[in-house]
Amino acid sequence: MNLKEMEDSIKLYIRDMHPEYSLLITGEWGSGKTYFWENVIQAGVYIDYPNGERNTTYISLYGIQSKIEIDQLITVAISDFLRLTSANNVTSALSSLSQKHIDLDNAHEIMRASNIVLCVDDLERVKMPIDTVLGYLNKLVEHEHIRMIILCDESKIENLDVYTVQKEKLVGYTFRYVPDMDAVVNKLIAGTSKKHAYANTKKVFDEYYAISKCNNIRTISKAFSIFNSVCDYISIENIDVLDSILYFTLVIMNEYKSGLLNDKSILEIATHLEASSSFYLFKQDENSVTRKIVSKYYHGNHNGIPKFGSLFNYILYGYLNTKLLDDNVSKYIEDKSIKVRTQEELFHSDFWLLSDESMTTIAKAFLEEIAGAKIKNAVTLINLAQRLFFFSKERLITQSPVDIENGFIAALNVLRAAGQLECNKILWTPLSFNDVDLDEYRSVKATIKLICDEMQNIGQKEEVTQTFSLLDNEPDEFFKRFYETQHATTPVLSDIDANWLFNIIIKSSPDTILKFQNWVDSRYSASNIIDFLEAEKSFLEIVMSYVASYLSEHTSGIKAYSVRSLRNGLASAIQKLSRN
Repeated sequence: MNLKEMEDSIKLYIRDMHPEYSLLITGEWGSGKTYFWENVIQAGVYIDYPNGERNTTYISLYGIQSKIEIDQLITVAISDFLRLTSANNVTSALSSLSQKHIDLDNAHEIMRASNIVLCVDDLERVKMPIDTVLGYLNKLVEHEHIRMIILCDESKIENLDVYTVQKEKLVGYTFRYVPDMDAVVNKLIAGTSKKHAYANTKKVFDEYYAISKCNNIRTISKAFSIFNSVCDYISIENIDVLDSILYFTLVIMNEYKSGLLNDKSILEIATHLEASSSFYLFKQDENSVTRKIVSKYYHGNHNGIPKFGSLFNYILYGYLNTKLLDDNVSKYIEDKSIKVRTQEELFHSDFWLLSDESMTTIAKAFLEEIAGAKIKNAVTLINLAQRLFFFSKERLITQSPVDIENGFIAALNVLRAAGQLECNKILWTPLSFNDVDLDEYRSVKATIKLICDEMQNIGQKEEVTQTFSLLDNEPDEFFKRFYETQHATTPVLSDIDANWLFNIIIKSSPDTILKFQNWVDSRYSASNIIDFLEAEKSFLEIVMSYVASYLSEHTSGIKAYSVRSLRNGLASAIQKLSRN
């Protein structure tokens, strides 16, 4: 569901005269849920209902510890609403109420009389039991007939099993909010006067986003703010430098905010950068955080982390050493020149500057590393293959395409057997830009992709099987972990043995079986779930046959009741995954 479809669905809910449920919008922290409420939903209400047929108010549950505090929030919100509402938009009934001292009872009456949509934010940040909070909110919806839209990050909610059960009564529809990052970036660019600095911003951001998948608008906005300030101190028109600074800032800001980097690890990177003899950092200890950053963000079109050490203090503490920044930029421009590049760098770029002897020597050295299975990163291997096969095709090196292919395939078989090929969620499209028109090259690339796909499938199957095995002894941990693994729209059940899972379920307590049934209901609740999980239909049908067999022999008791409930949940899920 895209943002426009989500907006339309919410408008239908607001238009409903007698809704008996609330809506919930979940999304990552910082992704813009509150902004979406204020600038799309709330703003839309006042456009669609200019005469006050619908109104809005907002409360945040951040740090709230009791129902009394929620009462106070609602009372204050309604008092503010009355104060800000113009006299022309207040009905006679509302006008008389507004003359009274606002307490909780007439706050509820005012919300009904003015058709207020109550936005409840930060559900996951509340400091009281989640079932107590949901029970309170359900009373407002069910008994006080209040329209309610809840904002939260469900992945951060504690006691997920309790939450899942209680949520079913309160929430009619759950929407997953993912911001339109193109719109976010365009807005950030539109807000700056330094248009020249942003000439390649979209390309730079797309490259960064393809790797990071960062939807935290606060983090991205902060990175753009830092970049914008840095541009005030750079008296150059070198777009390459500006692009590198923006990419570097996005990378470090994201990893710092997400927790991979802290003050200590940033100092480690800064130390490595200063200790390296060239502008780019090529090799570091395999387990170092510097190596992790290089492997994740600086491969392909990037040769390593540029030495923008001046930006570390700015990102961490808001201090920019402008002299060090000038030095960093000067060093960047100097080290990008041909005179400081190594022969290996030229081999990957301006190879025509090398001698024939150097070309053959460097190619031989790389092939020896490949043959010894010393190069384990899939992207690095593909980039090397592009170079070596191109040079062989153009007769720039003495090695033949067949010899190169044999060396690669032998090394890949070794890495495959040892499970050591580093795939790291490869983006295959960028790796096709320089494809070589040789069958031997296509064979090598296809083999790398095949091994990566195998490793990904094995890893996913092992992860999912391990997660489901928790149902046997640690059911609460199962429900918690399954949410954390973010498999909501991935057909992972097709990798599970149905008989094995049924045996685990049927040995479980009635309480666990009912919780599993609630999990099934939640997993297949979306109206378009068939577009994502259709592959799980046959698995569910097999489990259903086992359930039916069990119920034919067990007809009474609490256990039979819980299994019948599971049967109903499975039947509903199978129906939603059927296209006829």
